[in-house]
Amino acid sequence: MKLSIIIVSWNVKDHVNDCINSIKKYPSKYTFEIIVVDNHSADGTVELLQQHHPEIKIIANQENHGFGRANNQGAKIAEGEYLFILNPDTLFLEGTINKLIDFMDSHPDIAMCGPKVMNENGSVQRSVRHFQTWKAAFCRYSILKHFGIFKSDLNHWRWRDFNYEQQGDVEQLIGAALLIKKKTFDFFGGFDERFFMYYEEVDLCYRIHLNGQRNVYYPGAELVHIGGRSSSQIPAKKQFMILQSLVSYLKKYTKGFKGSILSGLFKFGVLTLQIYDLLFYFIVFLLAGLFVSNKKRDKFKNRFIAAYDFLTKYYISFLRV
Repeated sequence: MKLSIIIVSWNVKDHVNDCINSIKKYPSKYTFEIIVVDNHSADGTVELLQQHHPEIKIIANQENHGFGRANNQGAKIAEGEYLFILNPDTLFLEGTINKLIDFMDSHPDIAMCGPKVMNENGSVQRSVRHFQTWKAAFCRYSILKHFGIFKSDLNHWRWRDFNYEQQGDVEQLIGAALLIKKKTFDFFGGFDERFFMYYEEVDLCYRIHLNGQRNVYYPGAELVHIGGRSSSQIPAKKQFMILQSLVSYLKKYTKGFKGSILSGLFKFGVLTLQIYDLLFYFIVFLLAGLFVSNKKRDKFKNRFIAAYDFLTKYYISFLRV
């Protein structure tokens, strides 16, 4: 078998269904299988798949194992030469798989590649970044963002000037759509399961990079990524999981006590920004009724609630990372 498509789902049954239907709409010339690893969804995902897509392989977890571990579960039973790590909120376009596999077959020196990722409106989604650094993290998640300190490092991480119309070797590819040889995935031990969600694909890209192998962006193949449908259900927890994984990633590749010191400073920096957001959006919410629409006022309210929930429900756990 040429390809195993692995999809991890959590309470997004309609997106999983749409994703699989799009795969069937644009069938590959290569033999393939679809593996769905469901992280204990409560919305009837498994039942829907069994009823409408009986040919696919399903792993129904009895708890949420996270993105990396669930993908590793799928990889263990995969029979394909290639693995396509795919988010459930993606949609195939004409030739998505054929073009990716043709490209990889003709470039055996490439470890992993990613397609051009499109938004629902047809615009190009930014799917390539440089590797994250402590300075960029401080600028993005601490009070330093309001003073522009380390802004050049943040801009470097964002890689805004990357040309999405040209093929190129890159550092980090978006985890929503990754094509990798199974033997390569196994060689690197798959995803590091210490990352529950977020940065597991960055970590894999970095290990490939350290090993002297290539991660490549290939715009000749395209797909649509709707984005963030599982994690959007839990905004404060999403912030916690991002920061938890970010610190774990940066500490993993920072030697000695330096990692612990920078981690401590970063956690304090996160606290300062969350307190700032809490106070700022509370005041803006109170005053907004005089100047803006109810929709925008609700946005301020939600930002306040997210900061409050993070500080009261997750910050203590974040300190333990």
